[in-house]
Amino acid sequence: MLALLDGANTLNTGAAALDKGLGQLTNGLDTLSSNNSALNSGAQQVADGVLASANKTLKEGGLIDTDMTWDNYAAVIDNILTMNDKTLAAGRRKMVRTIWEQAPSFKDSQLDLALYLSATKTNHDLEAALHLMQNYDPSMLCGLVQLLTSQEAKDTAKAELKYQVENSQDMADVRALKTSLSQIQVFVSSVNQYTAGVQSAADGAHSAKDGSAQLAAGTQTLYDGVNTLNNGASQLNDGTNQLNDGLNQFNDEGISKLTGALDQDQIHDLKTVLDEMADRLENYTSFAGAPDGADGSVKFIYKTAETVPTVDNTAADAETVKEGNIFTRLWQRIVNLFKF
Repeated sequence: MLALLDGANTLNTGAAALDKGLGQLTNGLDTLSSNNSALNSGAQQVADGVLASANKTLKEGGLIDTDMTWDNYAAVIDNILTMNDKTLAAGRRKMVRTIWEQAPSFKDSQLDLALYLSATKTNHDLEAALHLMQNYDPSMLCGLVQLLTSQEAKDTAKAELKYQVENSQDMADVRALKTSLSQIQVFVSSVNQYTAGVQSAADGAHSAKDGSAQLAAGTQTLYDGVNTLNNGASQLNDGTNQLNDGLNQFNDEGISKLTGALDQDQIHDLKTVLDEMADRLENYTSFAGAPDGADGSVKFIYKTAETVPTVDNTAADAETVKEGNIFTRLWQRIVNLFKF
């Protein structure tokens, strides 16, 4: 029983500790989840700011006319990277502006010649082609310009323009922009997943807390019940001991004296006398005698002394015991009644 009580106490203590720990966890998760909305909103604002900056840059570069969205940015950038006419035109303008900043006398019409020379003379080195042009005399330049009127020369210059734009820093930046926007989307998605996970954990913690509270209440009830059972078992043990003592006393003071008062012969004689008494009582119909053929019956009326309240006869009983066993004296009186 003590082991059961100790086990119930340990279980009750553990359930209470679990309930307390889950309470602390629930409070912490509630604190975190209370910031979920702000985190989600903040992450989306950062992402939208990056996208707005990208739209501004691409528009200023002439690469797009309409703002990109989070749904179509990848397709728009892929289209730019196909080197379509809009992309090439934007690249050509950027080249002319850059060259003009270094050589204000440079004209847009001279770019095709520089591109042609870059493709045919300087192994795609546009800057070297520009220096080469500066070293040509006017007559040679006129001849080269005349050469560019052929379709083959025009195709060569256009192919070189595509090559220069495709390998420019601007296009490298556009490719990096696509990667950055993709990473921004992953960041926003991760924040959303994190906040959703925190909320889910908070909800689960609340459910677990409710369950632990019920468990703690149940284990407390179990402990109280086991404790009550232990007290009842102790009382039962005390009662059993008292019953055992009473039975021993009853045996010592009652049964043993009763069974020890008469031996087997005395018991046999007593039975014989009692049987004889029963037979005589059946045939005893007249105290003084009855006429022949008459039926009679006899009733014995005893006059006794007044009944007095019971008093404590412990001392008298003790004295009587000294004079002889009560059953022995009773037996002797019965036997004397039948002596004739």
